[in-house]
Amino acid sequence: MALSRDAYRALEDIVGPRYISEDPAVMDSYAYQWLAETVRPNQSKFMPRPEAALLPGSTKEVQAIVRTCNKYKLKVKAYSTGWYFYGAPLTEGVVQLDMRRMDHILEIDEKNMFAVIEPYVIAGVLQAEVMKRGLNCTVTGAGASCSTLVGAVCYHGSGGTSIYTGELRENLLGAEWVMPNGEILRTGSIGSGCGWFCAEGPGPSMRGIVRGALGARGGLGVYTKCAVKLSPWPGPVEFPVEGTTPAYRSPLPGNFRAYTLAFKDWDGLFEACYRLYDNEIGYYAHRQWTMLGEDLGPAFWMLYQDPAKSLDDIEEFVQKQEVKELTEEMRRSFQLVLVGMSQRDIEYQEKVLERIL
Repeated sequence: MALSRDAYRALEDIVGPRYISEDPAVMDSYAYQWLAETVRPNQSKFMPRPEAALLPGSTKEVQAIVRTCNKYKLKVKAYSTGWYFYGAPLTEGVVQLDMRRMDHILEIDEKNMFAVIEPYVIAGVLQAEVMKRGLNCTVTGAGASCSTLVGAVCYHGSGGTSIYTGELRENLLGAEWVMPNGEILRTGSIGSGCGWFCAEGPGPSMRGIVRGALGARGGLGVYTKCAVKLSPWPGPVEFPVEGTTPAYRSPLPGNFRAYTLAFKDWDGLFEACYRLYDNEIGYYAHRQWTMLGEDLGPAFWMLYQDPAKSLDDIEEFVQKQEVKELTEEMRRSFQLVLVGMSQRDIEYQEKVLERIL
């Protein structure tokens, strides 16, 4: 369906002519999504084309857009940093909200250890800022270029440091939510005008409606702000980097220890994970290479440490005897980083790990 001229002008009046488009080429750039072929007819890589794309700059503009779309019987779908097709329209008659203008860190409260952010604040930027203050945030497995807000209110929010910093869905301390009817709801203590420090009290809460277990992927309105809990960071503000792409290296600080732990069977791996959690050690835990397949992971790991090699050389690496042996040894493995808050702490964690293994 084509957007009526009255609807287009009403939306343009909200954001201005610079921040709205219905150009077919631009709309196709929003429709083209990773993994679209898994849900679209004929394995098309394109989701339904949005009727228009708007770039709001504030909660007030988002609210006005939602109300205008309701008036003209249009659907709204917000898109932040994106990952795959869930952020795109799922049907026709959808106005796409591109949230990239709302990219501000609004507050970092060092004492109470939380940050208030907008939708397009990526994890890498937030982490760099809070590390200057001796704090850290959860970075989702999708990577440092992805929105922290999305992980907290719309999706899984799991990352390598979740064993210590928690998952983003657990760290959500409140959200500003433009609901589908255009009304604004603020959850947690901010809803009572008491600041962002607390998510909810005991018992049922709005968190279950806002996000549930896995989030609605933008299907329940638009989240324009949220607060996320931060965690202590005993590491450096900056990591010195050596080498050339992709074989970057950075020396570990004295209170860090890094391991790859391999096991003879899956039961042993699972039991080790339980004991790490029960004994409250570990800052980062991650099982790498699964997306590459268990037969290619170690070969790829060896390859990217050599800046003179490329993916064209992967077959050569797979055939190396040391890589074959490493592949078999690491079929049941994960990576673990211990971080001590003091020298005594890191020594204690090392002893606990030795007992577990």
